[in-house]
Amino acid sequence: MTMQTTIRSAGIAPANRRTPLAHCVALSLALLASAAQAQEVRKAADGVTVVPSAKGAASVRLQVVDSSIIRVSADPDGDFARSPSLMRVPVQGDGAFQVAEQGDSVQLKTGKVTATVSTVDGHVSFADANGKPVLSEVAGGRSFAPLKVEGKQYLSVRQRFQSPDDEALYGFGQHQQGWMNQKGRNIELQQNNIDMAVPYLVSSRNYGLLWDNNSITRLGDPRGLQPLPKTLKLYDAKGKAGALTARYAINGKQILERRESEVNYQYLSDLPKYPKKAITKDKNSRMQVTWEGEIEALSGGEHTFSLYSSEYA
Repeated sequence: MTMQTTIRSAGIAPANRRTPLAHCVALSLALLASAAQAQEVRKAADGVTVVPSAKGAASVRLQVVDSSIIRVSADPDGDFARSPSLMRVPVQGDGAFQVAEQGDSVQLKTGKVTATVSTVDGHVSFADANGKPVLSEVAGGRSFAPLKVEGKQYLSVRQRFQSPDDEALYGFGQHQQGWMNQKGRNIELQQNNIDMAVPYLVSSRNYGLLWDNNSITRLGDPRGLQPLPKTLKLYDAKGKAGALTARYAINGKQILERRESEVNYQYLSDLPKYPKKAITKDKNSRMQVTWEGEIEALSGGEHTFSLYSSEYA
């Protein structure tokens, strides 16, 4: 399971108090730390902070929210400064816990959950009250990449978790694909008309996970949807390579035909690309466009296509 977000800090933070186990990973705004660092463990009233020994590894902070909820924050700069959360409330219950150092790891244990942090690279794993493994990060699966947006410096954050084949993942909002089990799916968490983003999932392994993140996040393939010509070779209706055949019509009568390599009228700002000849101001008329041709994959493997439209189109 992979999550990637761009712009601002990120995280993973559980929040359902009825779920026996929930976790939170909040990732910072700071730029990547590049210098080697000494291993350090700092205990606090609400948890513990671990500074891993590996070069470039982010500091990791565990905070006990209550006996079944642990918030995990990772920050390459070590100060854990981040923008205010839009979804997490500062409510705490029973915060009793114990911290113990064992070999190359630090354990934080409550009455219901144990979180273990590697003092080498900082990856975190969780177990229930009986010691049964519940959730674990992939070792080395957390990364921070500098990103510049509108002249400002931010971070793009990637987070990977181990997920057994028989695990099912539910939640993440009201999406339109008709999927119940989100395992293995590519999902973008972005509020978009009737596509509702709720960054919380529930696992069949009996834990909940809140992605405490104010930014657009992708679950699955971090690349997101790509323009057609980036991964496909296109052929028009006559078999000529390089584009599809686009036919524009008004009330079913064809007005214009041209070659197009992209199908993209996603936003109002894209309307200037629509040919003026095929536009009518008659509100009772209907403008239509169809694309015809063939596609050829530029690489092997499974390809996923997403066709979507607003309800008013």
